[in-house]
Amino acid sequence: MCEQNCNILIVDDEPDICWALKILLSRQGYSLSIAQNCSEGLAYAKGKSFRIAFIDAKLPDRDGLELAKELREVSPETTVVILSGYFYDDDVSIQSGIGNGVIHGFIAKPLQHAQILDWVRRAQSG
Repeated sequence: MCEQNCNILIVDDEPDICWALKILLSRQGYSLSIAQNCSEGLAYAKGKSFRIAFIDAKLPDRDGLELAKELREVSPETTVVILSGYFYDDDVSIQSGIGNGVIHGFIAKPLQHAQILDWVRRAQSG
């Protein structure tokens, strides 16, 4: 169950992904904000503190890694995890983002519930 600051930001333009994450995480007691593009996600981040953000790599208005950079500027304490069906964890862009501290991790789609919950636990303990 959640501890202090159980706010989670989800930015993904796929309704099915948002729905699945909402069901999984709300059942665990987490508070969610869901955005379908970068602009909406950044607006949420400017108004609220998030423990972790799950961001799709490919969004309609900008690249998810660009949003991750902006989010880290606005909210450096937020753990940022990129989700993607296009990239793999050994992709140069992903590894560069992790190496530069822009993102903390990566999860390939289709999503595995255990991986999502593991990242939430890591964010809470770190």
